[in-house]
Amino acid sequence: MQLSPRQKEILRRVVEEYVATGQPVGSKYLVERAGLRVSPSTVRAGLDAFVAETQADELIVASAIWEHRARLRSYELLSELALK
Repeated sequence: MQLSPRQKEILRRVVEEYVATGQPVGSKYLVERAGLRVSPSTVRAGLDAFVAETQADELIVASAIWEHRARLRSYELLSELALK
């Protein structure tokens, strides 16, 4: 799977915001909070393309790691793998 630079940035920001807040991340929120210089529809299109390419039904990040720092590190590793 080959992600465009924009898709990589959007995915990275989604993971970062989720790690920071622990809440689902919407496209409008992501644009406003993460300071992306694209429209919310561009974010949705990028995520839609990612989902279509991977044939995923949804994007979920879950962790059963209790210790906070270790859980954050697991999300960082996931993000790094997704962006390779």
